[in-house]
Amino acid sequence: MTIRLAFRKESGHILGAQMIGKSGVDKRIDVLATAMQFGSTVFDLEYLELGYAPSYGSAKYAVNMVGFVASNVLRGDCKIVQAEELTREKLDKLQVVDVRSPAEFARGHLYQAVNLPLNNLRQQLATLDRSRSTLVYCQVGYRGYSAYCILR
Repeated sequence: MTIRLAFRKESGHILGAQMIGKSGVDKRIDVLATAMQFGSTVFDLEYLELGYAPSYGSAKYAVNMVGFVASNVLRGDCKIVQAEELTREKLDKLQVVDVRSPAEFARGHLYQAVNLPLNNLRQQLATLDRSRSTLVYCQVGYRGYSAYCILR
């Protein structure tokens, strides 16, 4: 499932959402539509409590997760870089780390990226140059964020 959330940078108020996926999209978009109707912010989504049954859903509910990501961006907990911002000149100044699996890395990667899969990152910290700024990325963002937290 992929969720795209639009929100005001100043307040975090939710403006809209787009969602695609195989199942459960209707339930999640209904939750976001209701949140918008009540004037909720991305910060409210972090603490949204909904019914949960292990056999029918995930403990990490997609709407909560999108709230965590958006809130992290607004609070400045994690610096987000958009692909359009990355030029070859900028990448030359960075230590670029791809935390995807070797198979994913082999299918394509950013210029000058080194592959340090998230599962092995802690064991390979010594291979990184602590004096250089580091850009970490993955396929979707979850592993990249996890790597960011480890390196922070």
